[in-house]
Amino acid sequence: MLTDLSFDDNERSGAKRGLLRLVVTCLLASSIASFAVARELKIRDEFRGIPQALSGDLDSLQERHDAILEVLERHHVWVGALGARRELDQLVLSIHQQERVEGDQARRRAAEVNRAREEAEAARVRGFLHAERHQFDLALDQFRRALELSDAVGEQAWSGGIWEHREQLLVDISALETRAEGKR
Repeated sequence: MLTDLSFDDNERSGAKRGLLRLVVTCLLASSIASFAVARELKIRDEFRGIPQALSGDLDSLQERHDAILEVLERHHVWVGALGARRELDQLVLSIHQQERVEGDQARRRAAEVNRAREEAEAARVRGFLHAERHQFDLALDQFRRALELSDAVGEQAWSGGIWEHREQLLVDISALETRAEGKR
């Protein structure tokens, strides 16, 4: 009988130790799961807080790219990392495409400005040729055209500020207008 009681005590203490191990394991697993879920939620909220990129806006595309890259550098492993990396790849493509578009636009604008500058110079020269031939009405029209073109391209199109011939054109236009009014 004593051996039976001793056996029951050993069985109960073994069961208690097993139950204690189970409780500790469950608490540990629960703590780890809670930590993991809290971390994922924090990272998800941080990722969702990144401002969306506007289509066609290079600055916003670059800003989102840099912010996503920063999140990925801080948190190497998380549930949304693959989606973030895919979006990062798409942003890189969008940034390159937008840079190409903006470069093309800048080149077109530069070509338009060069064309307008050349036309302004040509109109000024034609105006002088008409004035030499005493075709003052045609000269006045050409000088006005040259002035209009120079003002259309703005100061940034001329190295050093405004067009160096602009002031003289204004004087010539004024003189030709005065001459035209004197003839009437």
